[in-house]
Amino acid sequence: MIDAGRDFDWVVGDEIVIASTDFEHKHAETFRITAVDLLTSTFTLNTTAIYRHVSGVETVPTPAGGTEEFPMRAEVGLLTRNILIQGDEENSIS
Repeated sequence: MIDAGRDFDWVVGDEIVIASTDFEHKHAETFRITAVDLLTSTFTLNTTAIYRHVSGVETVPTPAGGTEEFPMRAEVGLLTRNILIQGDEENSIS
């Protein structure tokens, strides 16, 4: 089960991809959403992940001697829907 964290319009049957969070880019995985709970903003996937996908915040030192928080999370993309981007021929690069 994945916590969506905010409003979303993904539905049962949608296909998603979760990017790798380690140094092996081949650890990205695709899943199909099998259940959506709008009350808790979570959805359930068709299978368990093979690879570990982490989320966290690292605190790193800054050159000025302080610290800065650096959020690290996997990107999640919706594969089921298409986006069409159009431009006019005069201002577009071929």
